[in-house]
Amino acid sequence: MDEWSTLEGLGLASAQLRSLARRGSFSRDDGVSIEFCNFCQENAKHHVLLFTGWDESFLKYGDVISELLQAGINVYAMDWRSQGLSGRHLLDPQVTYVQSFDDHLDDLSFFVNQVVVEACGVRTSQLTCLAHSMGGLLSLMAAAGDRGLFQRLVVCSPMIMMKCGMPHFVALWLGRLFCRLGMGSSYAPGESGVDVSRPITMKLTTDKARLATWERIRRAYPIVAMGGMSNLWVVEAIKAQDWFRARAKQVSVPVLLLEAGMDVFVCTSRPFRELCRAVPSCRRLCYPTTYHEILFEKDWARSHAMKATIAFLKSGEYPAPGETTVITPPRLSEEERQKKMKLLLVRFCFVVVGAGLGVAGVAFSKRRGSVLAVRK
Repeated sequence: MDEWSTLEGLGLASAQLRSLARRGSFSRDDGVSIEFCNFCQENAKHHVLLFTGWDESFLKYGDVISELLQAGINVYAMDWRSQGLSGRHLLDPQVTYVQSFDDHLDDLSFFVNQVVVEACGVRTSQLTCLAHSMGGLLSLMAAAGDRGLFQRLVVCSPMIMMKCGMPHFVALWLGRLFCRLGMGSSYAPGESGVDVSRPITMKLTTDKARLATWERIRRAYPIVAMGGMSNLWVVEAIKAQDWFRARAKQVSVPVLLLEAGMDVFVCTSRPFRELCRAVPSCRRLCYPTTYHEILFEKDWARSHAMKATIAFLKSGEYPAPGETTVITPPRLSEEERQKKMKLLLVRFCFVVVGAGLGVAGVAFSKRRGSVLAVRK
């Protein structure tokens, strides 16, 4: 149960996280264990719910949690059922399976009302929420359902419309077909298990160091690594997305939307524009050169996103309502530009030399073959 001590020993978490972490779990009628971890400081005036995306765990968010704590914000994090450290419905722990996204929403409500409010003594009027990808969709659904669980919401790359590699109606039809054939718990087409000893190849972030940190966490706790979605999960996810988009206007809490410009997992432009039109209090920050996980991106994007997130969670003042702001990388200094040009020139020279040696080798082989043929 003491994951943070293990991660601290591996240099992947701070002593502060280990000392403040309070691990626990709960289960509802179906008996699936939902794991959570709370980080509480005395006299903190701000409180945030942290909900992760698909194929994640709160163990991944150590740096994010540390920054929130340093800003005087207590953190309450939960792993979704069939993911992270939480319990599974199936024997294969790498298959993401859920009977309905309503189960996720009921888990979210139980966590807030029974764990955070009742056990920790925090009022919902004090709560805000930070959620990524799938967690962003579920948090928006909770807000649209007027569950009154939090007062402000930051969503990072929310899964309002995921990319399926095909039209949604086709993916939904195929998923339902496989479910009728008794394959609802099987991997969806193109999905399979993963080997945690191998590098992650998905385009999650352009920051290789932060991606390597997540790889080390997965090797330390293989249970948090998901292989792929089941057919039923795909069906229920698309139904949940359709449900929310039809009810987006019912979201009454202020929303800060963080958008990754090179996201390969969720559709961004049209769904995000529609969300901001539907929710008058929605603010939108776009980072055009980032991948899906903005909070794990390179420092220029991550730093800006974290500052905006903290300011919004604490006061709701940044940026102005209805405003869409594009955040671009800082320009290189002349010295940095020259250094980059020299590096590119060196790489180009290596390519040219390598190509020249290859051509010379081929020519030598042909000539040698011709000489041997003449001698024979």
